[in-house]
Amino acid sequence: NRSAMLNKALSINPDAFVPDLEDSVNIEDKSTARKTIHKFLPELFSKNIPVIPRVNSIQSGLLSEDLEAIVGPYISAISIGKINSPDDIKYIDSAILELENQNRIHPGATKIIPWIETSKSVLQAFEICSSSQRIHSVAFGAEDFTEDMGIQRQEDESEVQFARNLTCIAAKAASINSLDSPYFKFKDTNGLSKNCSRASNIGFTGKFAIHPSQIAQINQSFSPSEESIEEAK
Repeated sequence: NRSAMLNKALSINPDAFVPDLEDSVNIEDKSTARKTIHKFLPELFSKNIPVIPRVNSIQSGLLSEDLEAIVGPYISAISIGKINSPDDIKYIDSAILELENQNRIHPGATKIIPWIETSKSVLQAFEICSSSQRIHSVAFGAEDFTEDMGIQRQEDESEVQFARNLTCIAAKAASINSLDSPYFKFKDTNGLSKNCSRASNIGFTGKFAIHPSQIAQINQSFSPSEESIEEAK
């Protein structure tokens, strides 16, 4: 909902742009954010970088309006949280297909990145990951998972270790990418380095950035080192 931040995005080169309609937007600003992002999508698309808006969950009652505002030629996927089951994915798939047909977009062109961030979704992670051809990546959401569980975040992240491992294993079994939760202390470069290391060591293939300053460090952490490249050769 802040045009200045969207404009700033045009000066950076991430692997994807993720304009957010969900948790970073207050409920009273949802409509403004939806209109703002709808108007800005062509600008992001012009950078030739995938645009993957994060939409509100099924439970929010805002998903239909979000999808109507963004599904079209300027996005490559949607990111959606609080998925609980494969049935949720089937519902989203059907809603996207209807909008693709309306907008003359090739059916199936709009991919889905679901977030595993509830107790129900952790226990059905593989079923969710393999429930649609639209799913090319899955994300783990530590903040919402711990809220759902009613537990506190820990410095060593031991409280989410099982759920993170299971998300990676499910993604690998479904032959899709797995993306780790963002690290919110964006000024703590040492903490980000440790966080990335833990994620890559258990099988995550990438990570969301919460701030542009994190992009280079995340890319380095999830890229093979020169030594590992030489060893592979």
